[in-house]
Amino acid sequence: MSGPEGPYFRQLQHDAQQAHCRLVSLASHSFPVHVRASPWMAAPLHVPGPVMAIGDVHGMALQLDALLGWFNMACPDATLVILGDLVDRGDDSALALALTTLEIAWKNRHQAGKGQWLLGNHETTMLAWLAGNDSVLENWAQHGGRWLLPPNLAHAVGQRALHPLEAAKLRAAAAQRLPPSAWQALLTHTHPAWEWGTMHFAHAGVDPTDPTPLQSALQAFQSGHSQPGPSQAALKPACTTIRNAFLKHQGPYAMGEHWVVVHGHSITKQVGLQGWRLSLDSGCFMSGVLSAALVEQGRWRLIQAMGRLSHWMGPGSRSTQRMAASPPWG
Repeated sequence: MSGPEGPYFRQLQHDAQQAHCRLVSLASHSFPVHVRASPWMAAPLHVPGPVMAIGDVHGMALQLDALLGWFNMACPDATLVILGDLVDRGDDSALALALTTLEIAWKNRHQAGKGQWLLGNHETTMLAWLAGNDSVLENWAQHGGRWLLPPNLAHAVGQRALHPLEAAKLRAAAAQRLPPSAWQALLTHTHPAWEWGTMHFAHAGVDPTDPTPLQSALQAFQSGHSQPGPSQAALKPACTTIRNAFLKHQGPYAMGEHWVVVHGHSITKQVGLQGWRLSLDSGCFMSGVLSAALVEQGRWRLIQAMGRLSHWMGPGSRSTQRMAASPPWG
């Protein structure tokens, strides 16, 4: 990033002001969000320093803001890991992106390396479409992506094949609806996976037969990317999409019996440590509960922000139309 007076940080300051206004507006039409923390639980977790990972946000910006507030009060020196799928389905995806961008930028400016932002399958698909891959548009829109589509241009998506000029116009208008600093951060400061001690962090999980999943994730990420976003080849690496092969695996992974994988992606009522994986997707847009885990050497605790759930019920719901009806940013 550039220096404190550089254009990127000036844009961050502008976006921070917009984020504050949107938080106030969103909170005024919602129930309060409460954060609860479990007692510490002993576990064979090996990390060189404290780390907090936040599961799938899916646009639930109030819950995310509450968790980030708790984090900065309770453990400001810990490393923060965002596990991906910040966008789609919830009440304000643009605000969730802005809050994450501001937090990661602040962490890495003052505590280099202590802000880790991992891509989920929803961000990867969104970036692929913004980069020109029209084959993913309809499926992404049906799974919550309509928040980014201007309503005056989005009506034809799923109804008929778009003319190339229509697609280009839709894409250009959509890019303008992202917070500018978040757009730059998504392209330059996100990663597919991260390791800390003997803990592997990835949005969806790992191929349990791969002894070097971080290396595989980085290779897929680097080979699949083209400017300004990932190509079709980068859409389905194990770290962002794997499910059954990972969830149903019994016993330790190929990388070693001491490793634990921290992930989201697969909604479960039983978030927490289960054998060799720590699951953190509590389906916030449906449950109103956003889950995180704070890990220290030999122990961990569950942190949850609880508020109202999203009204998102599918691509044809009134809530989705409501979110598309007002620009999510600016």
